[in-house]
Amino acid sequence: MSIRDDLESFLKDFRMDTIAEAISESSHRSVEDVENWLAVYLNETRSGLSVIEPYLQDGLRVLEIGAGLCLLSLFLKGNGYDVSANEPSVGGFELFETAKRVIVAEYKELDLPVIETASEELDPQRYGQFDLIFSYNVMEHIPEFERSLRAQADLLSPEGVIVHNCPNYTFPYEPHFAVPVVKPLPHLTEAIFRKKLDADRPLWESLNFISCADVRSFATEHDLDVQFSPGLLYNALARLGTDPLFLDRHDGSAVVSIYKLLSKSGTISLLKHLPASIVTPMQFELRHDVA
Repeated sequence: MSIRDDLESFLKDFRMDTIAEAISESSHRSVEDVENWLAVYLNETRSGLSVIEPYLQDGLRVLEIGAGLCLLSLFLKGNGYDVSANEPSVGGFELFETAKRVIVAEYKELDLPVIETASEELDPQRYGQFDLIFSYNVMEHIPEFERSLRAQADLLSPEGVIVHNCPNYTFPYEPHFAVPVVKPLPHLTEAIFRKKLDADRPLWESLNFISCADVRSFATEHDLDVQFSPGLLYNALARLGTDPLFLDRHDGSAVVSIYKLLSKSGTISLLKHLPASIVTPMQFELRHDVA
């Protein structure tokens, strides 16, 4: 059985009714709302696993940055990996703290280490070194992301790798709200789309508009080797045709219209060849420069 099959078994066995009811009681949200909310994050574990699957090996010490509900970390721990979850649950994400507490308690037999220190403050003297440090759709929410990356580099073992998948705001698009945004001028988006942004003001205010250029600059300054994965925009748009829940989340947005147009014209595969530096999302690796 492959690790993806193992994940499907994990998701199938997730006790949605019991967990949603417990979160509902603590958060004053309806059980139905909580179930719909959980379904999104359960689905996203598949994409999170696809980010790190090529790097997983026996014997690695793994750290997930911004683990959220800790679903992926719990799955990895249950599959025998030495994994720790970093999740401070601050800055408008308090519901995550409630859900994280309920879900980790549900899987208490796994004894998952949960580090609640902000990623910017992670200290190798306290937490040791890790061979694989990763996140999925998290780095854009860390206010001082360069401090976070510095701390992660300090935690990284000599042969280890940091892998992050997040938006690249060089591309003028904000995926959480499906609105255009120009990195130096986010106040223009604020002025034009204020009503839409007000629907989730804490989320908007959490965004740092990280870009490929920011990551390259950080790597150069700190003597780290950086590599960007190609084809991420193609993968993201192609997912609209294979993942109904993902499609439903973006229903009515310009992205869906663009996907349909490119698919119908047969030109969507051309997106695979666009430079990684100018498309979104981006996925990058950071390693110690041994040259």
